[in-house]
Amino acid sequence: RQHRGSDEQRDTDSRKGSSAMAHSVQIVEAESLSAYILPGNFYLEFTIETALCSENDRYGIVFWRNSVSGTYRLWVNCQGQLMVDRVLPEGVTPITKWESARKFVPNAPARNVFGIQAIDGQLDFFVNGSYQFSLQARSKLEGHLGLIARSAGDTPLSVRFSELIVYKPEP
Repeated sequence: RQHRGSDEQRDTDSRKGSSAMAHSVQIVEAESLSAYILPGNFYLEFTIETALCSENDRYGIVFWRNSVSGTYRLWVNCQGQLMVDRVLPEGVTPITKWESARKFVPNAPARNVFGIQAIDGQLDFFVNGSYQFSLQARSKLEGHLGLIARSAGDTPLSVRFSELIVYKPEP
C-alpha cells in the first residue's frame, strides 16, 4: 500500500536556539502487510539495510495490526533514533518519544539488526543485540505483521528488510 500526502514540519535546532517553519514536503509512505498473525508472546528479529536515507525519512515494523488495542509501529529514522506509536481509529498516539539508539549505525549505507520481545504485555526493544527500552501493552494481543517506510523529502528512501524471524519466547 502506498500513500502520498503533504505534511508541514516544524524544524527546531536547540543548539543554535533557532526555530523555523519548513515549507510543505511531499511524503510518500509504503506499507507491506503479511498474512501472518503475530501472537501475544513472541521474539521478533529482523535486519534493515539502508542504501539511501535522508533527514526525516523513517522506516520500521508494524505489529499487532488491528488488534483490540490498535496497531503498534516501531519507527527508526536515519539519524539513529527510535520511537513507538499506536494507531487507533481516533488517530495516531506516540507511546515513546524519539530516542537515540545505542549501537545503532546511522545514515546510509548501514545495516542494523532489530529485536522486539513481547511477554505478557511487556515489550522489550533491541538494536544490534543492545537493549534499548521497554514499555507495557495489554497482554494477549495479536494481529498482523508488516513493514513500513516513509520518505519525507525530495530524495528517495531505499531500505531493505531481511532475515525476519519470529520465535516463541522461552518461558
